[in-house]
Amino acid sequence: MNRATFRNPVIAAATTLMLAGSSGAFAYDEDSAIRDCEKRLRSEYDLNDFRHQTAELVPGGGHKYIVKGETKVDGKKYPFGCNIDDRHVTSIKYDGPEPEGMGTAEKLAIGTAAAVAAGVAVSAMSKEDKIEVTPDGLKACREAVHKKSEYRSVSEADIFVTAKEHDDGNVEWRIETDSLNDWGICQVSAEQTVAAVKTKQHEKK
Repeated sequence: MNRATFRNPVIAAATTLMLAGSSGAFAYDEDSAIRDCEKRLRSEYDLNDFRHQTAELVPGGGHKYIVKGETKVDGKKYPFGCNIDDRHVTSIKYDGPEPEGMGTAEKLAIGTAAAVAAGVAVSAMSKEDKIEVTPDGLKACREAVHKKSEYRSVSEADIFVTAKEHDDGNVEWRIETDSLNDWGICQVSAEQTVAAVKTKQHEKK
């Protein structure tokens, strides 16, 4: 005896929508990569004005993207970029200053002439304090981070260091492993020794 199978069309439609929604919730695309890149730049450099962002999927499978764009700081545009691997920002590049110190409102308040004078003074100080970090300085930063008690169990090869663009002796260090997502700054002296190691993020995955 054949049995007829009855299917409730309302339940079937609801199930289809739930499956589609679940799939969409875990989708990762170009917009997701751009959003993650902006989030990292906002966290590390206090940037907010992002423009002309693009995300290119890297062939080879997985969620690998190269994100590029521009940000505007004090009226000037500076390029930035991020590498995304498996939904994580593995590296960033930013060729501009952090938007800190005197802002646009303050400049308007004190007048253009005073702002120019302050800018000249800051520029002169920056030239005097400029420290060019050499490979020895980068090595010293990596070793200093590795000596910290919380990172002695981490392989030194997993500690990535990069001299920041404005040559003020700051070296950015980063540790991204299966269990950690940490980063901070080494203050390197003119003698290429580490004066201080600062942790700006300590996050367990």
